[in-house]
Amino acid sequence: MRKTIYYYIAHHVFAVESEKMDCFLEQFKSGMPFLNATPIIDEILFTISLDETLPDWGMASLPEWEINDLCRFDYEQSSCMFSRYKKGYLFRMDFLNGKEPLLMMKDNQISCFHINYSMQKHINIIDFKFALWVAYGIATAPLHTVAMHASTIVYRQQAILFLGESGTGKSTQSRLWIENIPETRLLNDDSPIVRIINNIPIVFGSIWSGKKACYLDENYKLAAIVRVRQAKANAIKRLHTLDSFAALYPSCPPMFAYDSILSDYIHTIITTIIEQTPVFMLDCLPDDESARLTYATIFKKIT
Repeated sequence: MRKTIYYYIAHHVFAVESEKMDCFLEQFKSGMPFLNATPIIDEILFTISLDETLPDWGMASLPEWEINDLCRFDYEQSSCMFSRYKKGYLFRMDFLNGKEPLLMMKDNQISCFHINYSMQKHINIIDFKFALWVAYGIATAPLHTVAMHASTIVYRQQAILFLGESGTGKSTQSRLWIENIPETRLLNDDSPIVRIINNIPIVFGSIWSGKKACYLDENYKLAAIVRVRQAKANAIKRLHTLDSFAALYPSCPPMFAYDSILSDYIHTIITTIIEQTPVFMLDCLPDDESARLTYATIFKKIT
């Protein structure tokens, strides 16, 4: 028997349907803080339907689908493909260990993502979480919402995002702030949600927080964004508009850049963010002074 549960992330409600709901909930512990027991049905944005039987468009000849492969990339132990077809979007994960691929389809005419994810076949909840991240991004981008690859702290009820390529020190800067700047704490360490509400960027916790289990159903106004680069000395500067856009764009879902509709939404969101929020470039060492310098720049020198 299929059961339905509901989640509430960044003020967006979505449903998950499964034949093995008890097993799913046992595995999907990061979703617990975001469960919504009594949603308003009219507010449900989309549904994730699990345990579906889907045709494998990577193995079968389906010319009538008019598939256009947009982007291939690696994630964990899988090779992923993000595609358009004549009715909507396709997403697949092919695993290096040879297990059955994870497939997801979205018809533009309906609000449901069909996915063949099964607790018996795929087992690893990380695979489902990534597919859900893709689905959530597709569904919420039109509503001025984007998941950003960032480490996020909260200081006195204000959020600060640290952006950068993997390994450049985003999480280190969050840790240094927590250790050196009183009243600072972690909100999310991998993929916070930024949503524009009444033209104001608001940062939300999410179920996607990387290796640190920090799943907080909280939200705060965005105070500043800092892109981090490793350097031999600490230095920080505020970026102008074009450089700010260039600093933010790589931290948005990269596969969306290959789809004209989704990329337009992302451009609009980033434009609003940089109109409302200072963006900085931090060249830094992984030391206490880099955190103190950033703090002083954001909260003491902005006029």
